[in-house]
Amino acid sequence: MEMANKKKRLALEDVSNEYDTQKNIGGNKRAKCPSIVQPSLKLPNKLVKPIKTTTTTTTVAVRPKKREAVILGTKKPAVEKQQSATKRRKSCNVDNLVNPIERLTVNLGYKVDESNVAAGVAVATAAAGVAVATAATRRKATAARKTSTTSTAATKTAASNQQQQQQQHPSTKPFNEPIHAEIDSLISSSSPLADHNNDEGDVEIVCVQSSAQLQDIQEQQQHQQQQHQQQQQQQQAWVDVDVGTSIYYLPNYVNDIFDYYRDREVKFRIPDYMFQQTDLTPSMRAILVDWLVEVQQSFELNHETLYMAVKLIDIFSSKVTIKRNKLQLIGAVALNLACKFEERCPPMLDDFVYVCDDAYPRQEFLKMEELVFQAVGFDIGLPLSYTFLRRFATCGRANLKTLTLSRFLLESSLMDYQFVVCLDSILACACLFIAMCMNQDGSWDDTIYHYTQYRPVDFEEVVYKLNDMICNPPEPSLTTILSKYSHPVFLEVAKIDKLTNEQLRAVVHSL
Repeated sequence: MEMANKKKRLALEDVSNEYDTQKNIGGNKRAKCPSIVQPSLKLPNKLVKPIKTTTTTTTVAVRPKKREAVILGTKKPAVEKQQSATKRRKSCNVDNLVNPIERLTVNLGYKVDESNVAAGVAVATAAAGVAVATAATRRKATAARKTSTTSTAATKTAASNQQQQQQQHPSTKPFNEPIHAEIDSLISSSSPLADHNNDEGDVEIVCVQSSAQLQDIQEQQQHQQQQHQQQQQQQQAWVDVDVGTSIYYLPNYVNDIFDYYRDREVKFRIPDYMFQQTDLTPSMRAILVDWLVEVQQSFELNHETLYMAVKLIDIFSSKVTIKRNKLQLIGAVALNLACKFEERCPPMLDDFVYVCDDAYPRQEFLKMEELVFQAVGFDIGLPLSYTFLRRFATCGRANLKTLTLSRFLLESSLMDYQFVVCLDSILACACLFIAMCMNQDGSWDDTIYHYTQYRPVDFEEVVYKLNDMICNPPEPSLTTILSKYSHPVFLEVAKIDKLTNEQLRAVVHSL
C-alpha cells in the first residue's frame, strides 16, 4: 500500500508540474520565471527573441494570440545613472555647500579642476568690467547727443517749412540743402557708435563743437527764413486750380507742359516779314484768313487746326517770297498739314483740291506741301495762342460767355497783321483781360498772375490795339468771324457792348 501510494503521489506531482509549466507559458497570468529559460522547456523559435544589452541577456515571451511582448531582465543603464545622480543629490544637500567647487562637483557629478574655475571667473569678471565701462560711456554720450538734438529740432522744423514753401514756389532757389548735409555730418560725428574706442572726454569735446556750429547754422537759417517771409508777404495767396480736376486735364503735368510751350513760343516767334514781300499785302493776308475760317466751318475742323494753319502761313511767308497767284495754294496746303497734325479724321487731298475750284493740280499740291514742311524745319508742334487762352481761362475760373468772347477777340486778331509779331501767351492774356472787363466776370487776381506770369501792365499796349480792332467795324468782305460769333450757338458775344480805352486803362492801373 505504501509503495502504491508513493507511486501515485509521484505521478500526481509530475502531472501537476507539467500542468504548471503549460499554464505559465500560455496562461492568463505572467509566470515569475528566472532570467534564463529552463533548458528542459523547449519553446518554439517564434516565441523566443533574445535581446542583447550591456549587462545581461533578456528574453521576450510573446503570447500567441495577442502577441504582446514581455521584457524580462534588469533596467537600462541610463535610468540607473539618473537614479544614482538623484540619490547623490538627496544624500548631499547642495544648498548647504559654501565652496563653489563642491557645488560644481555635486551638480556635475565629477570633480572640477580648481585652476580652470579660477581662470573662468577671472575672464568673466574682466568682461563684466568692460561691459559696465562701455555702458557708462554710452549713457554719457547719449545724454550729450540728446542736448545737441534738442538744439537742432527748431532748425529741422524751419527746414521742413522752407521745403514746403519751395514746392509751392518753384522759382525760389533752395537754400537749406547744404545746411542739412552739415547737420547730418555733425550728428554722425557726435554719435557714440562712430568710434567705440573714444573715451568720455573725447565725446564731450565733440558735442561742444557741434552745438556751437549748429547754433551758427540756426541763426543763418532764421535770417534767410525772415527774408523769404518778407518776400511772401509782398505776394498774396493764390489758389491751386488743378486740385481735384479730372485726370484727362493732366493736373500733374500741365504746368510743365505750358512751361515747355513758353520756351517754344520764343523759338517760333514770327518777325515782321511784310516789307520783304512784293506781291503780298496785309489786306490780301486778311482775305486768305477769312477764307480759311469758311473752310474750317464747312469741314467742321477744330479751332486748333485753324490757328496752326495761319501760323504755318506766317512762318513760310517770313522765309519765302510768295507770289500772288500761289497764295491760296499755300493756305490750302497749310490747312492740310494742320489737319494731319490735329484732326483724328483729316479730309482727303481731293477735298482741298475741290475747295480751290481745281485751280491747282494734285502734283502741285504735293510739291508745295514739301516746301512748306521744309520751311518750318519739319517741326509743326507749334505753341498756339488758342491753347494758352483755354488754359488761362481755366485758371481764371472764367464762365462760358467770357471764354467765348475771348475766343471771338482772338480769332478776329488772326486777320490783323499787326498782331503777328506778338507772343502767343501775351495775345491770349490780352483777349482774356478784355473779355473779363466787358463781361464783368472776375478780375486779374494773383491766381491768374501765378499761372500766366503776366500783369495787365505787361500787355497794356496789346489790350488797346485789340479794343480798337473790335470797335472799328470790319470790311464788308471780311465779316465771316463777326457773323460766326453773332450766332446764338456762340452766345452772340459779338453783340456785347464795347468798352473805351479809357475804361480799360482805369482797370489796368487799378490792379
